Amino acid sequence: MDFFTIPVKKYKQLFWITVGINIAAITITYILLHKGTYLLRGFDPGSKLTFPFLGLVVVLAFLHANYQRKQLQRLLTIEDFESRVEAYERFYILRMWWFVFSCGSSCLLTLFTARQLFIYYGAFDILMSLMFYPTLKRFRRELQNDEILLY
Repeated sequence: MDFFTIPVKKYKQLFWITVGINIAAITITYILLHKGTYLLRGFDPGSKLTFPFLGLVVVLAFLHANYQRKQLQRLLTIEDFESRVEAYERFYILRMWWFVFSCGSSCLLTLFTARQLFIYYGAFDILMSLMFYPTLKRFRRELQNDEILLY
């Protein structure tokens, strides 16, 4: 039985950087919103903008989820484990930066529309990203190999 190793330190580092950026973005947005700072001064943001932006966020999230699923399936077709791990690292980086993009977009939408609803979307992104903490179970499931060891 051959064991395969994955250096988990860089994955954890990226994970905590992502979570930190998202928390900072939400905090700054919350402070700016409660100070009355909006990006479109003099504009009365009504519900005219809220629902189209909300729909756009949902559609983008759906498209990205499908894209990630296809990327993960494509990654599993790689036979060489080292190459698969390299491809998975790129996949994981893209996944984590998507959370930054999504949270940042939610923060900008909050400041554009002056609706606190979008801050909750950003907070939801933080909660969702917590599920992708790099653990042995996650690597074994996503790389479909039970002989993985982390170091």
